[in-house]
Amino acid sequence: MKAEDARREESAGPLRPVAEQAERIAAARAAAGEAGVRLFVSEGVPRGALS
Repeated sequence: MKAEDARREESAGPLRPVAEQAERIAAARAAAGEAGVRLFVSEGVPRGALS
């Protein structure tokens, strides 16, 4: 699973606030748990880090 931290609306800034990102991850974990799906959450690689 990949959770995107970028926003589509440019006027709102390039990234979602940390609290909003945490809420989205918690909701995904809860939904996966309710569905009986094991979900592993790890950090991603920042854009440009592999360039």
